[in-house]
Amino acid sequence: HTSLLIVDKCYNGRISTNRASADGRPLMGGDVDEFGCKPSTGYTWSVLKKKCIRISEEKGKLLSGSIGNLGVIFGNQQKEAELIGFSYTNYPKNLLLKYVPKTKVWKHGNISLALEKGNYVLRDKKVVLAKSEK
Repeated sequence: HTSLLIVDKCYNGRISTNRASADGRPLMGGDVDEFGCKPSTGYTWSVLKKKCIRISEEKGKLLSGSIGNLGVIFGNQQKEAELIGFSYTNYPKNLLLKYVPKTKVWKHGNISLALEKGNYVLRDKKVVLAKSEK
């Protein structure tokens, strides 16, 4: 049985690595970031969940666009959305958005995430930054 993990994300945080004694290469899962997550196994820190998560295990969505790839997960009753791996201007890497009542939009300042025709669209004001695919 063989498993393959493909990670399409650049991680810029501090990583400490455990090395295999035989050949000196890093062990899968031997890396740990500043939150105790293991990026090589697909785990990343979530401010919303307050733990290391895999976006796919949290029923999250993947978005891609001019700012690269990022994940979105939602809190209880979808009142909050967290952008994970958000690399845009002066915003934090994990950005929390609040749901705007009676809409299908989550906002933080000029950043908005809207559900449009079954796809999530991330914008800065009116400029589309990324979107999901069905």
